[in-house]
Amino acid sequence: MRRFWLTVVVLLASAGAAIAQSPEELAEGGHWKRVRAIVEPRVKANPNDAQAQWLLSRARQAFGDQEAALAAAERAVALNPRRAEYHVQLANACALLAQNASWLKQLSLGRRFKAEADAAVALDANNTDGLYAQMQFLWRAPGMLGGDQAKAREIAQRITRIDASRGYLVQADLASLERQRDRLDGLYRKAVEANRRNYTALLALANFSASRPSPDADLVEKLAREAMALAPDRVGAYTILVRLYARQQRVPDLEAILADAARVVADNPTPFFVAATTLLAAGKELPRAESYLRKYLAQEREGNATSHGVARWRLGLVLEKEGRLKEAVTELETAVRLEPKRDDIRKDLERLKRAK
Repeated sequence: MRRFWLTVVVLLASAGAAIAQSPEELAEGGHWKRVRAIVEPRVKANPNDAQAQWLLSRARQAFGDQEAALAAAERAVALNPRRAEYHVQLANACALLAQNASWLKQLSLGRRFKAEADAAVALDANNTDGLYAQMQFLWRAPGMLGGDQAKAREIAQRITRIDASRGYLVQADLASLERQRDRLDGLYRKAVEANRRNYTALLALANFSASRPSPDADLVEKLAREAMALAPDRVGAYTILVRLYARQQRVPDLEAILADAARVVADNPTPFFVAATTLLAAGKELPRAESYLRKYLAQEREGNATSHGVARWRLGLVLEKEGRLKEAVTELETAVRLEPKRDDIRKDLERLKRAK
């Protein structure tokens, strides 16, 4: 019966695939390749299209081009400074660029992050993204720069009053930062209870439940399928089921859900990567893991998904376990070229070269 209803969901999603979605809707669903394909020509045709610049910034960010994301976000704000979401995106662009900056640059970007978050909330006091950005600054910044964890908690409560489901997820973020893992299950459940149509909340509870040493498989499946019914063309629910089935060695179910994902979300191969790495961690079904990684590598990754360099690394580790050391070394050499800053990949390459 479960399989029947999943098939119904997939067929409905396939039937709805032809319905045009706006780039804003595509962005909400994490379809960054599709967003990019729409907004790049728009920006080229009209660089003064503030909405297109905002979307382009988000797409650039998803594909790791943080400098270009910052430039597009700055352009969107300059063109229309009255849109709170543009300020939020500029704050996000500053935050991500700061991660790999010098400490002096981090200070400058940190101040800009706070200024843009404050501007968003000044324009819209109930903008939960802007409030979340403020909370992040208050939590992470040192006191000398204005950090205040008590105020961060107050903002989390404020978000909860505006949007209870989102607020409980934000409280869960703070609980994670405070290493209060015992609170997470209750907060995720409250987020779902507050709004069962919150896709993110359903996935958060499902992921948390699935991460336990002995997950409640029925609950994980129920939540994932509920999320899938809300948004059949979003990849998150598929990856949760893929991970569950791979961990439990439910190969027919694993193959079926991967086939569904490939049909409904054909341009996002992430479920194949998740399946492969789960099997690799278990040391099971290695030829199957290899085939999944090769499928993942056969097309461009989706925005915010794992890079091809890391996927090559994982493929090399699968080949190592299969006893194919020469091929494994070749894959890791490629991975190092693609990810030159990853010392962990380089160490595995050196280890394999010594073992040859």
